[in-house]
Amino acid sequence: MNRAVSSKCFQCPTFRAGRCSGTAKRLLATDAAPLTRKDKKEGDISSVFSTFSGRKIPPLPERFRELKRNLTTGFEEQIQKSWDELVEVLKVRTEEVASKRESIIPQLNYSDIRTGSVSPETVAAIRRTGVAVVRGVVPKDEAEGLLSDVRRYFAAHQFPGFPSDADKKIIYESYWSPSQVKARSHPNMLSAQSWMNQLYSADAGQKSNADPTS
Repeated sequence: MNRAVSSKCFQCPTFRAGRCSGTAKRLLATDAAPLTRKDKKEGDISSVFSTFSGRKIPPLPERFRELKRNLTTGFEEQIQKSWDELVEVLKVRTEEVASKRESIIPQLNYSDIRTGSVSPETVAAIRRTGVAVVRGVVPKDEAEGLLSDVRRYFAAHQFPGFPSDADKKIIYESYWSPSQVKARSHPNMLSAQSWMNQLYSADAGQKSNADPTS
């Protein structure tokens, strides 16, 4: 059984903030065909991202269409209204991205974060785009040392990646090598993440993630 909510819930701030599961309007029974596990060849990251493999992704089974139909029945008007509003916003933002190209992404130096001298204009741009390029977070010689270490690590350990048949892969499916952990947990990296996290606010009672660990 899937629990649906009343259309009024979508207007409720508590529900929209994720602090309420909503008022049940009806119960929906969704039947799914039993799944049978099939042995298949082990893939790599290109098996998931078609941009790497170039293969055409087959459509989802029909049961997903039925599931979506069950979940949206009774909310067609609200969903259409929300979609129409999103399309209008995307039209404006798409034109802006097309005209500004990469310059739409704000850039700053880590030294400005450390000294507290990031301009209000840069902060506003980061809050608006939700992304930024921070330069100079890890000293160059230290970053190059980590890169050399991870290359030696990959040479000594066989990791799947893409292209799967290449000696030197573009992407390695390794996430916890010593160098990667050191880079993610570098004091400057954590400091930059903490500063970025504090640019955004949350409703009272929600968990704060201002102090990342890695």
